[in-house]
Amino acid sequence: MSPIHIIISGASSVGKSTLVDECLRKFRQDKRLKTIQFKHIQEVARTVLNRLKITGKHLQDYILQNNIEKFCNVQEKIIQEQIVSFDKEKDNNYLSDRSGFDALAYIHHYFENEQKAYSIFQSELFQLLINQCQNGLIFIIQPQEDLQAQNDNMRIVPNYQDQIGYTESLKYWYRKANLSYFVLTDLDLIKRIEFIEKHIHGNFHWLSPEIPIPLCLPFHLNKNQSHKQNNIAIRSNLDQSYMRFIEILDKQNIKISYKKYDKNRLVEKYDPSCLNNKFVSILFDQKLDNTFIEKILLNKILINGKQYHFIGYSNSQLRGRSCYLYAGSIEEIEQIINDNGDFNKIKNLSKRAARIGLLFSSCTPTIHIEYDHVIQIDDIERNGYTFTDGCGIIGRNLAKKIVPYLNDFKKPILTFNDDNQIEENTCPCAFQIRYQGYKGVLMINNDDQDETIQVRPSMKKFTSTISTCLYVCDDGYSGP
Repeated sequence: MSPIHIIISGASSVGKSTLVDECLRKFRQDKRLKTIQFKHIQEVARTVLNRLKITGKHLQDYILQNNIEKFCNVQEKIIQEQIVSFDKEKDNNYLSDRSGFDALAYIHHYFENEQKAYSIFQSELFQLLINQCQNGLIFIIQPQEDLQAQNDNMRIVPNYQDQIGYTESLKYWYRKANLSYFVLTDLDLIKRIEFIEKHIHGNFHWLSPEIPIPLCLPFHLNKNQSHKQNNIAIRSNLDQSYMRFIEILDKQNIKISYKKYDKNRLVEKYDPSCLNNKFVSILFDQKLDNTFIEKILLNKILINGKQYHFIGYSNSQLRGRSCYLYAGSIEEIEQIINDNGDFNKIKNLSKRAARIGLLFSSCTPTIHIEYDHVIQIDDIERNGYTFTDGCGIIGRNLAKKIVPYLNDFKKPILTFNDDNQIEENTCPCAFQIRYQGYKGVLMINNDDQDETIQVRPSMKKFTSTISTCLYVCDDGYSGP
């Protein structure tokens, strides 16, 4: 199971430690979180300063004297200690009252030296810290003017304007690292904790005007072991797989979850049962405008630091404003599409997208049919009409081999033979299929020995060698 890492960030004296302490107490009372034990990562900077025998007064003197080298030397040691602390608890759930990005914000704001901050940012050490934060839920506490900074002699004591400037620098470096953060603006402690809890459960909120582009998301949820049906928890069947699901509700809110995945040819080829999270399903609410959707999909999308891009959609997804993302570069995705079909000859863009979409049709893999068992036959055409449009033939013996793969097929079916006697028919008489670049329906012939499929030109939508497996569309067969 993926651990939950919560990082509370902000300027000095905004209440980070108090919030972490109260979160730990409240989480133990939350019925959904009380079974989860959280470690507390705290006092990292204080530990380093005590070790170096340095106080907040020393740090303020470095700033007043513009002694950036000494200041940076201390901050780099704090970064290193933060990395050690995160690494020690990487397999556990934890709350931390700092992230290590504080060093960049201090240097950027107090010394007004972005170049020096950037040199630390580019270091191998800091890149390790960024990697540690990619799966975390990062929260920034927005300063409040009526809260005065407290001097404990171990920190830089800022005024309100310094707190604001520092916080803006902190946000800048998080964005630079492609890390998503969520801003706590409410002064009420209970509301702050409720805000954090919503994010733990996968409900993300950004301040106006809208979600930052490129979209960067932590995905800390674990795959469901059960799903609900009529509000009753049902244990998931072994053949059910769950895919990461991102729902863009509006320009400020996103919900993440896992959704039962209906198998299709392309996903099963490159990430069987979605075990490696190479594919993600994303859905856009009907009220979102096309310009906003384009901005998200034409950019990269980062999930736990991994880069995803748009790869395609099925026809049903298109109607529901949904599509698939793939963890790879645009070049990799183009290669995947080209490896699974010759679509370059299709010049009409919408038609080309629809043909690629056939690779994503929800269907069940059944038997493999080699090329010598595939027969090309002509369509029946008269007066400009194609009477066999999309209709092929399958041998009865071959059809019987498909039935065991159809989990929901209700058998036996009682039918009447030519002598008006009841007989059992344990096989559908027609299947809606996807086979390589063919789409359509296969009807059974009467030859019990026939183990071929016969396909027509009207069934061929593109040239493909994706697989010799015959796929039957969900509920795509005749039944009682």
